[in-house]
Amino acid sequence: MPATSMEEMTFAEPRTVLFAVGEKDSIETKLSWRWARDNVLLASDNVWLVRCRRKQSGWIPLDSVRYLSDASLAKDWLPSEIAHTIRGMEHKLVVIDTTHDPGEALVKFCEVEVPKDALLICGSRGRQGWRKYLLGSVSSYVVQRVPLPVLVVRSRKYRDIPDLTSDTVGSAYLGMTPPGKRRVVALALDGGPSSLPLVKWAREYVIKTRDDVHLLHAAAGKTPEQTSDASETIRRCVAELEAFFAESAETSAENRGTTTSVLLDGASDLRDQLVDYVDELGGAVDLLIVGTRGIRGALKRFALGSVSSYCLAYANAPVLVVPGAVAREAAGPQDETDETRARADGAA
Repeated sequence: MPATSMEEMTFAEPRTVLFAVGEKDSIETKLSWRWARDNVLLASDNVWLVRCRRKQSGWIPLDSVRYLSDASLAKDWLPSEIAHTIRGMEHKLVVIDTTHDPGEALVKFCEVEVPKDALLICGSRGRQGWRKYLLGSVSSYVVQRVPLPVLVVRSRKYRDIPDLTSDTVGSAYLGMTPPGKRRVVALALDGGPSSLPLVKWAREYVIKTRDDVHLLHAAAGKTPEQTSDASETIRRCVAELEAFFAESAETSAENRGTTTSVLLDGASDLRDQLVDYVDELGGAVDLLIVGTRGIRGALKRFALGSVSSYCLAYANAPVLVVPGAVAREAAGPQDETDETRARADGAA
């Protein structure tokens, strides 16, 4: 694992990061691990490696959860690359044998056994459109139901590679920033009451002091008053990030992160604009963060045009989906103005 500089150790408490391990030779598992290792994981993280295996027998629907004490005990399901790099990190090994769908077992485990401030990382084959819904993507199922932020790393571009042997593959994934350099993080906001909590959550758990953050938003509402409120919310989001970077005394001025406010066209489909923005930067976006209201059910999400689902399917960058409830809890109590706007939005 690359050495982590002190300037990047920005998180007040060690994070709990779950990594969903697929089949031992799965290209999705290898690629998503390599990307997470180089772009997300820190030496201070407590990493849980979770493998859900479908039982071939047993008439009683049952999940069996086992915690393993050493990577050598997981040699039948843990890729050697992960076993090698995990030894220097605080970690747990969890295997879940289930007669349910693996996605269902993972969701249940996260609901019962996992700290509420944890982050889940999983790979995806990158299925798109109706094929994704008809075939039942595990990552899509988990994102809809798990009560945690979920980071999905797609591997559509490299799914035909027989093995990931070159260290350049991870950093070359869609032209991503090589390890150790500044990341570009795009953060999608709607200008509503959930925007500031999402920024605070990202600052607390994801954004590093050297990141360049692009706030993608359409600060517009149905009325002039709503538009004014949305603009004020975005201004506060920008101020929140600028204060975060300014407080990083260990980081030199030239290496300090930046905040860029990007106004989208409120009259056009925001989903397409988010995906297009990532494409137009030519793969320079290392991570796209979006919030979600937790709309469940594939057909319902498809009909309502979920922004998070659309970005997961089409954005050429890893996508981190943060449930609104998680962001609000991490952000702490809202001030009176935020509460008033939230009640007004709920009434509308």
